[in-house]
Amino acid sequence: MKITHELTVHGRQIHPGTELSISKERGRYRFIKHVDNNGVEWIDVWGGPKGREATRSFRPDRIKTVHYKNKTDKNLLAERRGG
Repeated sequence: MKITHELTVHGRQIHPGTELSISKERGRYRFIKHVDNNGVEWIDVWGGPKGREATRSFRPDRIKTVHYKNKTDKNLLAERRGG
């Protein structure tokens, strides 16, 4: 299993904290990590509809938009990590 904290999607570099939109999902998600387990890939993210944020996993091909500006609460990732 290979875990990385960087990914390139749609020509843009994604690092932890980069906001993404996922196809067929509401809200914005913050990237945490990319996992490749013998050819099966997914990304772990934190976010979703406001007030119902959660940790989720999606296939990288479901990334619809890599946002230029982060608009969710700045403390969202810190809250998730308990700090």
